[in-house]
Amino acid sequence: MFKYSFYLIIILIFSNVSIISANPTWVSLENDSKAMLWFPPKFKADESYPLLIALHGMGETVESAYEIWQPVALELNMILICPRGSNFKEGYVRYPVDDRLNLSRFFYEICKKYQIDRNRSLLAGFSRGGNFAIETGLVYPYKFKNVVCIFGFFSDRHKEIADNNINHYGNVYGGSRFLLITGQGDITQHSQSKAYSEFERKEIPVKMLIYPNLFHSIPLDLIEQIREFLPENKNTTLLSQKNKKRMYSPNIQVEDISSK
Repeated sequence: MFKYSFYLIIILIFSNVSIISANPTWVSLENDSKAMLWFPPKFKADESYPLLIALHGMGETVESAYEIWQPVALELNMILICPRGSNFKEGYVRYPVDDRLNLSRFFYEICKKYQIDRNRSLLAGFSRGGNFAIETGLVYPYKFKNVVCIFGFFSDRHKEIADNNINHYGNVYGGSRFLLITGQGDITQHSQSKAYSEFERKEIPVKMLIYPNLFHSIPLDLIEQIREFLPENKNTTLLSQKNKKRMYSPNIQVEDISSK
C-alpha cells in the first residue's frame, strides 16, 4: 500500500476528487521506497490517464528526473511518478533492495488507485535509469509495454533475461515497444547498437535514434519523439509485422542503423 505525504511536510489523504492539493507530492511503499508523484493540471479521478514512470541517472535525484519529464507529462496529459533509486551513489540496484520490483509495485499501486491507460503508459530513464528501464521492461513485459532508454547501456544481463523469458514462455514481448536514444560517438552508442541488434533478432519491436553532436544529454525534441513513439490512443492495436518497420524508422536527421 501507499503512504502519502505533501511534497516537503504536510500529510495528504487522497479522496476521489478532481483537485490535487499538493502537486507534486511524495508517495512511499510499505518498504519506505519513495517517489515523487505529479498530476496533470486538469486531473479528474473519473478519467483515464497514461502513467509515465521516470528514472534518474546515477548520483542524481528524483528532482532531476522530474525536471526532465514533467514537461513531457504536461504536454501529453500523463500522470508522472519519479521513483527514487535505493542507493544514492549507484541509483537503482538489484540488491539488497530490488528496485525493479519496487517499480512494479509503484505501477500496481497507481493502477489500483487511479484509472490508468496501460497501453499508452511509459517507463523511461536517463543514463543508469535507462539501463534499469530496459531491464525492468524485460523482466515485466506485461506491465511495462513502452520503454524508453536515453543514453543507457545494454548488458549481457539484459540479453540473458530476454533469452530466459523467451525460452520458458515464448515471445512475451509481442506487446512491447523499446525506444533507444544515443548520440554519435557517445560511450553508449555501441551498447545501444547491440541492444538494437538483439531486439531485432528476437523480433522485439524497437526504434533507435542516434543524434549527431549530442553526448549524454536530453534531446531537445524529446516531447515530439515520445509523442510519435506512443500508441495514439488506448484502442490502438499491436502493429502487424508488415507495418512495424515503417513505424520504427527514425523520421529526424539522425543515423538509422537499420539501413546498414
